[in-house]
Amino acid sequence: DDWREDAARRDFTMNALYMAFNGEVSDYTGGIADAQEGHVRFIGDADARIKEDYLRILRFFRFFAAYGKPPADEAALLACAKNAAGIERLSGERIQHEMFKLLASTHPYVALRLMDKASVLAEIFDGKKPDTLRFEKLQLAEDNLDERADVETRLALLM
Repeated sequence: DDWREDAARRDFTMNALYMAFNGEVSDYTGGIADAQEGHVRFIGDADARIKEDYLRILRFFRFFAAYGKPPADEAALLACAKNAAGIERLSGERIQHEMFKLLASTHPYVALRLMDKASVLAEIFDGKKPDTLRFEKLQLAEDNLDERADVETRLALLM
């Protein structure tokens, strides 16, 4: 019943936008500006939001892969790195779901590089170092060929 209250519970400013039946958009968190600028930003304190649900770490990188523009939000990156070990609390299905969505985005390699820097990939891949360089080369080749590998191929190359 209260959009402002609902917005405060969302992960990111850009997914806390509401449209009335008449087309009027309500933005309580600065989500329109963030979406236009490609700024993926947590609502409230990033560290606290992540501790509510560690899946928000993966969602941050997925949103960045889909909508973000460098540089990434520093407070968000620091909070993701600080809480990366919390990923072990998530089910494999939840991790897979978010990773497949991230890998399906147009340019996931920038987000994967950030995930590697924040030690998030090490948590997902049980301490093994994924080959982000090989993955980035694939992405650049895809960009030049104007075609995209399927998610499973992208995951295999990363591993």
